[in-house]
Amino acid sequence: MLHKKFAAGILAALAAGTFASVMVNAKDPVVMTVAGHDVPLSEFQYLYNKNNIQQQSKQSIDDYVKSFVDYKLRVAQALEERLDTLPAYKKEFEQHRSDLAEQYLVDSVALDSMVRVVYDRMHYNVDTDHLMLSLSDADHTTAQQQARLDSLRTLITNGKADFYELAKQHSIDPSVKANGGHIGYVVANTFPAQFEDMVFNTPDGQLSPVFRTRYGWHLIRVNGRRNDVGEVKASHILKLTRNANDEIKAKKKHQIDSIYKALSEHRTSFAATAQRESEDPGSGRNGGSLGWFGSGRMVPQFEQAAFALQPGEMSKPIATDYGWHIIFCEDRRGIAPLDSIRQNIESSMHQGERAELLQDRGLAPFAKRYPAKINATARDSVFAIVTRTGKLTPEVSNLIASYTKIPAITVNGKTVSLGEIGTQMSRSRTSNVESAMELYDLILANQRRSMTRDAAMQWLEKNEPAYRYLLNEYRDGMLYFDISTNKVWDYANKDTEGQQKYFQSHRNKYLWNAPKYKGYLISAVNDSLASVAANYVNTNNIPTDSLVRKLRTQFGNDVKIERALAAKGENPVIDYVAFNGFRPAPIGRWSAFRPVLGKIIEQPEDASDVRGAVSVDYQKELEAKWLEELRAKYPVKINAKVLKKVK
Repeated sequence: MLHKKFAAGILAALAAGTFASVMVNAKDPVVMTVAGHDVPLSEFQYLYNKNNIQQQSKQSIDDYVKSFVDYKLRVAQALEERLDTLPAYKKEFEQHRSDLAEQYLVDSVALDSMVRVVYDRMHYNVDTDHLMLSLSDADHTTAQQQARLDSLRTLITNGKADFYELAKQHSIDPSVKANGGHIGYVVANTFPAQFEDMVFNTPDGQLSPVFRTRYGWHLIRVNGRRNDVGEVKASHILKLTRNANDEIKAKKKHQIDSIYKALSEHRTSFAATAQRESEDPGSGRNGGSLGWFGSGRMVPQFEQAAFALQPGEMSKPIATDYGWHIIFCEDRRGIAPLDSIRQNIESSMHQGERAELLQDRGLAPFAKRYPAKINATARDSVFAIVTRTGKLTPEVSNLIASYTKIPAITVNGKTVSLGEIGTQMSRSRTSNVESAMELYDLILANQRRSMTRDAAMQWLEKNEPAYRYLLNEYRDGMLYFDISTNKVWDYANKDTEGQQKYFQSHRNKYLWNAPKYKGYLISAVNDSLASVAANYVNTNNIPTDSLVRKLRTQFGNDVKIERALAAKGENPVIDYVAFNGFRPAPIGRWSAFRPVLGKIIEQPEDASDVRGAVSVDYQKELEAKWLEELRAKYPVKINAKVLKKVK
């Protein structure tokens, strides 16, 4: 059976090269019409060329036309049954549509610039202090919070207050309890873009201006910089002590010391010890391996110890908030060349704030082509509603959501109502009007971005043939897969009655060269249990579909039963119990075996004895009959004159 993605023609990488010779002319004649759907010459030529690129040998035009028509007939049936309207189909197709458009909607110049900025910053780390206030609270507006942080900055600048003391008193940064406002060395590409920009652009020994992000108001101080220490490849063994009492902590300390002594005396390997002893489930099963990591990725105590090691060295036990560690350094390296890590950096650019910046740059031409119409009256209505209560509550959100006829934003003729914005607002709560309106503006901005992207994809489908043809491949391929699954593949696998009838009519196709044992096999942990279980099955009239459950209930995990169908030489256990000890049974957890409800048969008795082969052949028969019905049902018209133009 075809995989859905292959059926959909997911070979986007070939699109550019394949399409180069298939540029759309002013006149694009119809090469064929299948079930009322025209296929233009340029699209057919594109698909034919692409098909031949994927084949080991070039397919003749006549053979391709036949398979292409059969493909389109299935798609026609799927459209008639409205499979393209099903929610699951629409969701998957929209994802493909968006993914295919990505290459057209990325500003490559902006992306390259962002990548280079991050790469340059990777060569050094910035020692940073941080003080943060919320955007607003029950007692202060956003403007007042900004003024408060400006006042704190002035106190620090004038030497009238200590940065760390103010951070402990006022900062809402959750880490302040542990670090007192000193967040340590900031590493490139680990913080939101706006925050990172301010850190790396603030001079050493200076305070930044007070600045705002979506998370709050910030003030940072840069203490200095250091060259990045590169990366270390390390493994570790962990004994957890977090949230443990003193007795357990003492026990874990004794355990880690014993492990360290054994490792130091080379009485055991590090990897084997980690697998056996480490209480870090993630790395323990992999011999303690943590892979490559750089500065800022681990807690400070662990990082300091790891980077103090040279390849082949092992640390003494060190303590962190998690517990006791022994670290083994496997290798060290500096910052890799840009070309070797560009792809990883680019991937990170498609997350968080940087992704939004990239999207906005890529969508800028389409934002000009399809300018958004923002309804200021809708925002005024939200402001008036929220002002009555002074905050955003579920009741307020529900009221806003009820305004389904008031437009909030329109892009390219499509409108999102105030009610839809209100529904999205209902997922949040705010303590004041200002925050509620900021939420409204944020949702509206996201909506604008989404609607502009949709308008851009519509433009691409009309004006970029490569995009349109590849998108049509996805559309038709998904429909082909879904209708074929419904009509043939799943149907044939589930139609056991039909399989049996097919088997009865074609018995001579499924003859064996040797007899086989057909029945069930009991495996047990000892001989007596095997005998008792076999007697239980033979003396009780148990339905075969209940055998597994019944034996598990009766004997637990010390006995198992499974269906068996094998000729001599195909299965050592069957050879032992059914073919007079032809081979000895394997030794393991299961040491005793008994055949039950079985016999030796010369040839298959029913379809289940050759289910795989029968299922495949039955599918082929159903498919052939179905295609005959489709050919009779839907008209096909091929323009032979135009077809001759295909190269």
